[in-house]
Amino acid sequence: MVEQQSHNLLADGSSPSNPIIDLLEDDMNRLQHLDWCKKRALEFIKVGDCQQAYASMASDMRKHSETENHPAIDMGFQMMFGGLLNTAPEMEKYINGFN
Repeated sequence: MVEQQSHNLLADGSSPSNPIIDLLEDDMNRLQHLDWCKKRALEFIKVGDCQQAYASMASDMRKHSETENHPAIDMGFQMMFGGLLNTAPEMEKYINGFN
């Protein structure tokens, strides 16, 4: 009996490249990447999902070598749990404050 291969692995057992991450590292400078992160996170604000907006921003920021350790990522985590980023306007201001 042949075991079914994971849908996340190639036939040789290696992981497929991720074209989005490859694009980020190869073709986007820091400012372009930051703009991309903001646009993606703000889409969640439009539908009222502040937690997902934060998760998107934090995750995307960590995908580029020049933004992966941005101090506002951890600060935002603390602000969320302190109740300071619970509304769409608060979260939008936080996201747009990244520089």
